[in-house]
Amino acid sequence: MFNCRPSSFKSVSEKIEIERKLKMRNLIIVMSVLATLIITGSSAFAVAVPHPVYVSVDNIDALTPLDGDLLFDAWLLARSGEVGNQDSPDWGYGVLSGFISVNCGNIFSSWDAGDVLHIEAVQISTGYTGIGEYTLTYDNYQMFSGDNGITLVPEPGTMCLLGVGGMMLRRRKSS
Repeated sequence: MFNCRPSSFKSVSEKIEIERKLKMRNLIIVMSVLATLIITGSSAFAVAVPHPVYVSVDNIDALTPLDGDLLFDAWLLARSGEVGNQDSPDWGYGVLSGFISVNCGNIFSSWDAGDVLHIEAVQISTGYTGIGEYTLTYDNYQMFSGDNGITLVPEPGTMCLLGVGGMMLRRRKSS
């Protein structure tokens, strides 16, 4: 270890040599950290590229849920641990009337063309649910609507209960 007290220097050239060695050591440390990040593929320095994706939402009755009546979660299939929702920065429902808006630039790690965005939505007032998956491109934005949007339908458990209830009513009428 270097003794850096001023009184310990024998000459100016020795001080310059010590400073040069310290700078070289710091440079080697920085270079090894950067090399490790590059080799391991870390996205610590990934640049978030803004990429809004708009997905239309209708329910099975062809009605568009009102603002505040829809909750959703979204993530890239390759990174299912990075889930965002309607409360995430620059994400929401109703920015464009009847559309979910997801800004892929706000996903924790960077996205790439070909990644698949998975969205699960639920309408609060009806309990209807829907799922959509969308392959990302490098376009400025992407918009999916109509058959490519999300259609909210009653969840299977609700449909079964409605079916059983209908059968019981029919049975009651026939007896």
